[in-house]
Amino acid sequence: MVYGRVAVVDLEGGRVWRRRVRQDVLKAFLGGRGVASLILYLLTSRETEPLSPKNPLIVMAGPVVGLVPAGAKTVFTAKSPLSNGLGYSVVGGGFGFSLRRAGFDGLVLLGRASEPSVLVVSDGDVWVDRAGDLWGLRVYEVRRRLLGRYGREPSTAVIGPAGENLVRYASIIVDEGRAAARTGMGAVLGSKMVKAIVARGGGAVPVARAEEARELFVRLARKALTSPKLRSYRTYGTMSLIPVKNEVYDLPSYNHLRGSVNDVSRLLPEYAHRELGIGPGGCRPCPIACGRRVRVNGVEFEGLEYETIDSLGPLCGITDVRDVARLNYLVNDLGMDSISTGKCVAWAIECSRRGLGLGELPRIEWGDVEGVARLINDIAYRRGPGSILAEGVRRAAEVIGCRSIALHVKGVEVPAQEPRAVKAFALGHATSNRGADHLYALPCIAYPHNREEARRYLGLSDSELDELNDGASPRYKALAVAFSENLSAVSDSLGLCKFTTCETLVYSVEDLCEMIEVSLGLKLGVSDVMGVGERVVNLERLYNVRLGIVGEDRLPERFVKEGLKLPDGRVSVVELEEMLSEYYRIRGWGEDGVPRTGKLEELGIPGFTSLTIDDVLT
Repeated sequence: MVYGRVAVVDLEGGRVWRRRVRQDVLKAFLGGRGVASLILYLLTSRETEPLSPKNPLIVMAGPVVGLVPAGAKTVFTAKSPLSNGLGYSVVGGGFGFSLRRAGFDGLVLLGRASEPSVLVVSDGDVWVDRAGDLWGLRVYEVRRRLLGRYGREPSTAVIGPAGENLVRYASIIVDEGRAAARTGMGAVLGSKMVKAIVARGGGAVPVARAEEARELFVRLARKALTSPKLRSYRTYGTMSLIPVKNEVYDLPSYNHLRGSVNDVSRLLPEYAHRELGIGPGGCRPCPIACGRRVRVNGVEFEGLEYETIDSLGPLCGITDVRDVARLNYLVNDLGMDSISTGKCVAWAIECSRRGLGLGELPRIEWGDVEGVARLINDIAYRRGPGSILAEGVRRAAEVIGCRSIALHVKGVEVPAQEPRAVKAFALGHATSNRGADHLYALPCIAYPHNREEARRYLGLSDSELDELNDGASPRYKALAVAFSENLSAVSDSLGLCKFTTCETLVYSVEDLCEMIEVSLGLKLGVSDVMGVGERVVNLERLYNVRLGIVGEDRLPERFVKEGLKLPDGRVSVVELEEMLSEYYRIRGWGEDGVPRTGKLEELGIPGFTSLTIDDVLT
């Protein structure tokens, strides 16, 4: 078997078991997110407390990690302390590649260590080291010490003070700034008293067909490098989205009171590169190099992605990218999700301006960079009002009030899209099984630059494509979201960056079939591959249903009741019910969003959910 090597680690007793994912599970779920979600389903229940030792943390690198351009994604999965439901975060960088070279494709962390610890994975061995000297330190200092301690340029996955203090949206920072940020996986790792995971190895990544793999790498690299859709990412990374989104009112500003800022000049990528000396960076192995390397406080780190720029910038009334870079560094160093952090801070600012939460929230204004920095520190260390915000915006609003402006879905803060301007993303935020999320679907097939791919995969006519491409129209968005959720699940299960799939469709589904055959030795057709994605999405929905999360495919009131005036003069609200009904019909789910028994049987899901963990990991 070329894929599926998993180390199961008992943190309390220090024992390690070497297991393999059985073959029929790989054929049904591929690896990565798909396999991790099945393991989570089997190991947790409604009674599992997310921050208790009984909540496992599952780490899986996909089967194409290290084998194809943009194959660099690793998933961290657990029951989320933010939503109390499905939790996972996908991260790039070199961690998955190093993990596979060290002899493992996945880790399952059980229990809780008796003292601060580092989990080390090195050339086929796994052990737990003491880390009392690292506890309490910030991320970049910990990484510096780990490099000195373990040598050979290991890849590191580190939590900061936020993870130690169980901030419900704490992140895990990989290497120099890649973040497994969403749904609080850093808090889960902190609850296990694990400060870091270190992976190092000199082995080759196993592959079913080595010669074909080399040929495929060259062909896909050429495809990615010559695609005009990816050109701006190679030049400016996702910062290139800022001016475009501001122009169409899809740049959330002032806690979504607006969809743009008046003066975008100091947020533009050209300005950022000039003022901050930004250089390219990227994952191994990927020729796109969409990452941006920035130096702040004498430390070079990977940062300034679009989501972070908006969440710590315009969303909080801050419009100079130099200030955003400093806040970006701070959030990474403390180990927090920049999206959730920004939404909590912006909510606190709007509450303050309304005169609400007096005595419990700080007095803070839009654009107050120093005030925002102080509040971020308070959140990480759970000081004063920071302790309330550390619970996430849903729980904070339950304490303070202001629920109508607490922007979350299923307890997870809304990312940096303006739902009233891009309704495919509005629906995707609502239906996402891990809470509000742009990447669960990433329905960019609805955008004009993917018009021909939408014609091919969705079967739409020219007039239908016109409505699909109209961001403010609800028509055909359900079709786009369902397709994109399935494709996204396949990408995450393979360990493939979605810039090449859902975002641009530069890699076709046929390309994914070839990747699967080369990496796993499995010959699957297009419908088989998309069926894997559908199976993963349905399994994750079933997991949430089992936990009692039903009827929560909702959006905050701001998006469905408060109109946003668009550049063409239309006043837009999200027609969620119309899109949801169509989405549930396409999915084969009931009107309550619960998968019907026939759909689950069609996908073969009961045959897997009836297994034990020892059946899956043999």
